[in-house]
Amino acid sequence: MASTPEWADMDFLAQAPTRETARDLCLLINDLCALDKIRQVVVLEDTLDHPERSLLFYAYRQVRDRPWLAEPVRDMFRYVTYGYGLSELSQVDRLLESRIATMAEEDRREIRDILAHWADDETREDLRQRLNDVAADKVLVLRALRNGLTGHLGGAAPQISADNARFSLPKHLRLDYDELLDLIANSVRIRVGGADELILPIDPIDPARYDYDRRMARRLREEKEEVEETVEPVPDLEGRLNAIAQGWANDDPDWCQWVDRLAGYLQVIRERSLKELLRLVDKEHWAISLLGLPTPVVSRIFGLMSNGAQASLLRDMENHCDFDGICLTHGHVSRTRESVLQVIEQKGLADGGAARLKTIMHAPLGYEAFDALATLDDGELNALWRQTSKDTVGTALLGTSIEVAVRLLDRLSEDARQMMLDDMESLSAEKTTADIQQAQRDVLMSWDDDATMDETLAGIRAILAESAS
Repeated sequence: MASTPEWADMDFLAQAPTRETARDLCLLINDLCALDKIRQVVVLEDTLDHPERSLLFYAYRQVRDRPWLAEPVRDMFRYVTYGYGLSELSQVDRLLESRIATMAEEDRREIRDILAHWADDETREDLRQRLNDVAADKVLVLRALRNGLTGHLGGAAPQISADNARFSLPKHLRLDYDELLDLIANSVRIRVGGADELILPIDPIDPARYDYDRRMARRLREEKEEVEETVEPVPDLEGRLNAIAQGWANDDPDWCQWVDRLAGYLQVIRERSLKELLRLVDKEHWAISLLGLPTPVVSRIFGLMSNGAQASLLRDMENHCDFDGICLTHGHVSRTRESVLQVIEQKGLADGGAARLKTIMHAPLGYEAFDALATLDDGELNALWRQTSKDTVGTALLGTSIEVAVRLLDRLSEDARQMMLDDMESLSAEKTTADIQQAQRDVLMSWDDDATMDETLAGIRAILAESAS
């Protein structure tokens, strides 16, 4: 009888889901759902059929390298997105529960076989517990996948589908909601850019032996990022930023207007939105548009960058301060700032989309109970988004105030919020007042499935009373 772990034991334990596995699953669900939403069918098909060439599966290899998880992910997304007839939530439940039951039975047999080689002692019982914990966690992770898929089929935004999966994970595997949003804002699909870049072409010479992983690592700049981590912090960063600000100081009213306007936005934009703005504006435009802005504002931008990125941007900014040679005109700097401001305003990064909402919303219905949802805390609003389809929420928001709509949309990532605003713009032209009223009632009921309408209204009025006192 064995008294030390054998290869079979270690293989089983190595397949245990970790917090990193759960993280990668949520991000993979988000990116796959996003591809399906924008109907990138060819890219999605290649991603699912050829994970060895997929940047998504490479980046989220905590999923890819666990066959018990990767195969159900690929199979279920094939069924859901390719129109194989699997469009009902009940069908998703049945198919995945069948897969879960099969896996659980296989794990039970494997655990039994492993333990059969062990002496009946305390060590064997400890191993039994560890093996059973692994088997249980695998089941819970697959159920999280199911919940993410049901959200997607219910019309939820990709971020909401990913959060459905995150929320249903056991506590020791679950990442925080804000952590998920930050990761989604910098997900592989966003970093790579175009959807067509997410799959590598097949190597024409020796596709079976070609090192796709190495090429994908270079594509995602993982090797570069490792080098950047060793870069020392920029020396005297604040002093050098002060020197740049003083060098570009100017009392011209037009200049001051552009400086104040951009600085004002950069001070109030939330961090997640600021990270999105960093992605949307190229480095050269940042190097120009930050010239002459107050140091605390510029420092906030630098604080979101790696040491290497800080050094590169600072070098470009200092190059623009060579007033003895060829330098930028103040007019050129202001025009560059204007382009950054246009991105901020078009995307609604500073006002939560309020300006755009004004152009698409109907007259407020004044439905007190629905408007009171804005007083709920972040966790309760997250639950509301998870429990209600995005089309229902989008329709309901058309008939509320700008402030309420901004508050509810604030719980979404920038990508999800932009997608929701696009959907609301489409819904605005086709929905009637009666449709909006019904949607607001549906949202209230979904917030508390077990409550009657009167109970729901009473609960929200109680919230209003507490906030008033």
